[in-house]
Amino acid sequence: MKAPVILYVLLAFLDQGRSFQCEVCHAIGDSCSGSMETCHSGEDTCGIIKSEMTLGEVKTLTYTKSCLTSDVCRNPFLSMDFGKGIRQRTSIACCTGEACRTTSVQRMSPLSFSPPHPPITGRLMPGSQL
Repeated sequence: MKAPVILYVLLAFLDQGRSFQCEVCHAIGDSCSGSMETCHSGEDTCGIIKSEMTLGEVKTLTYTKSCLTSDVCRNPFLSMDFGKGIRQRTSIACCTGEACRTTSVQRMSPLSFSPPHPPITGRLMPGSQL
């Protein structure tokens, strides 16, 4: 009876040793610092996310450090054009362990927006609603 109890206690300690932690923070600007937090199941890397939101002539830069899933790291650049002068571009740098102390987002995603799609037009059928 004592052997299974000891085994469960040892497994609990081993499981804690495998928990993954990342610095977590969010700020307006080009840096932030925060506390180390344990990542959720499936989050296997740390990420530094730098975003620039443009609303007409006004640009806002945000900086986030967080736990991520490594599949996010495969596409580190994202640009979106919402139309009417609203754009966002985001760059992600991923890291684990000690590398996170020196990792930073080196460059922002390129501003390569394609023109917006033409509006979809159509007629409603009699008796249909929006």
